Amino acid sequence: VHSMLEAMIASIHAVPRLLYMRPFKPYFLSGRVEGPDVAKLVRRDETFTRCCAQIDEVIIEDFDRATHYAQQFEEYRVMHVFGEHWNFDAYAAMQFAASFKDTVTNFKRDMAQLNKWYRDLDRMKMFGFERNLHIDSKTLKNTLLPVTQRALDRCRTLLLQVARDRCQSSLGEYQSKMRDLGEQPRSLRDFADHCEVVNAVR
Repeated sequence: VHSMLEAMIASIHAVPRLLYMRPFKPYFLSGRVEGPDVAKLVRRDETFTRCCAQIDEVIIEDFDRATHYAQQFEEYRVMHVFGEHWNFDAYAAMQFAASFKDTVTNFKRDMAQLNKWYRDLDRMKMFGFERNLHIDSKTLKNTLLPVTQRALDRCRTLLLQVARDRCQSSLGEYQSKMRDLGEQPRSLRDFADHCEVVNAVR
């Protein structure tokens, strides 16, 4: 603002003045004519000084209001931190190593959180106004949306991989137990062994 005001004063000072124009010299007193310094007159004017002070106050207040407005975006910081520190490989290894119950619980909780973040970002206000200032939140939204979308896509792919591996493991175990149960005992001793197998399957 100060540079704009200084440019305005410079423009006023640069305006051609009749006092210094050759065609008008005969109409002034003879000898060298000196006029007042317009820039100094403007800078020393009380009204101009008061207006500059009021402009400064308004700008400071507007930025304070904009800072207060921006506090609503603090809730999105957790998404940025997540995007910076989330290690997918470590997360995948944890899911493969966890028990079936823990895996289901983890996927349900984490994907619900990512979906919530995605919905929150979708509802984010794109811009706002605080008197003379325009607050643009589109850049923030466009930065965070890929973070949640990418994490969701990778979690869905991982969920399919974990489910496939667990299904294959369960199928192999089921087929192995079916083979064990399918063997018919041919003697009393074999029957006792068969009973142990049945109890183990149970």
